[in-house]
Order: sequence, then structure tokens, then C-alpha cells
Amino acid sequence: MNNDPVNWLDLWGLNGSDVRSSNRLQPQVPYDPKDYHCDIYAYNAALAMGLNPKGQDGTVWNGNELKVAQIYDQHYPNNRTSTPIPGTSGYVFMNFKDGVPLHMELYDYPGDGNTYSKYKTDGIKPPEWTPEDLGTGNKVFVPLTGSRNGNIQVLKGSDYEI
Repeated sequence: MNNDPVNWLDLWGLNGSDVRSSNRLQPQVPYDPKDYHCDIYAYNAALAMGLNPKGQDGTVWNGNELKVAQIYDQHYPNNRTSTPIPGTSGYVFMNFKDGVPLHMELYDYPGDGNTYSKYKTDGIKPPEWTPEDLGTGNKVFVPLTGSRNGNIQVLKGSDYEI
């Protein structure tokens, strides 16, 4: 695998502003891989899992151009819950400051027990599936549509490969 992000992008015909080509959704690529991009990790993980990462309004948002709070407010105004709905996967928004989320991750909740799984990242390091208690912290869950295939590959460092 070519680990040079520029050449990798060229091979795929993508640049940092491309979020889709033709009619197929494509993974997003950070303009600056050293910057925080929990939103792009969540988007790409949803896509890899077979979920529809588009906003509830049907638009494809760009994690390079929007902050997590803007994604939350503009693209996911409905179907927000304080705990995940059994049998859903989607985005979990968290780290609220003055009512505004500063972080997001992908979650999966089959509905059996008091924990759910989230694709945890600090926004820079590659995410890992991590169990989380349902009652931990102030979080908002927004389920995504699509048929999750449950087979998510690890996003590899600066390659952002799925």
C-alpha cells in the first residue's frame, strides 16, 4: 500500500474537497491529516459499515468545511435521543459545551445489555471499537439509515482507507 497521502489521493482521483464521485458516495479525505477530524472518521466508518452517512436532509456534508456543531445543527436536527435505540447504528454527538457538541463518533447498539459500541477516536488517531456504558456522560444519538453489514475495516493512519 502506498503510504504517501498525496500519491494515494492521486491514485483514487480524489482530493481533499471531493466527498463523492459520480453517484457513489466516497470516503472523505482530510485537507490536513494532522488536524482533528472525528467527523470524517465517523462519516467514513458509517460508509464502510453500509450506513447512509448523508444528513437527514439528504445532503452530503463535508467534514473539512464544517465543525461538529454545524453538522449536528444543520444535518441532524431530528430523531435525537439520549440513549441509542435498540437495533440502530449512527452518530453519537458528545463533549457538549454550552449546548454545542464538540465531538462525534459512530455507534452501534444491537439492544442487548447496558453497553453499546462506539468507534472511538480523539479525532487524530485511528478509531477503535470500544464498549461504552449507556449512562455515561451527556450524549445525543442519531440513528442512520441503511443496512449495516457489521463488517467495518480499520481506517489505516493517514491512508484513510476503508
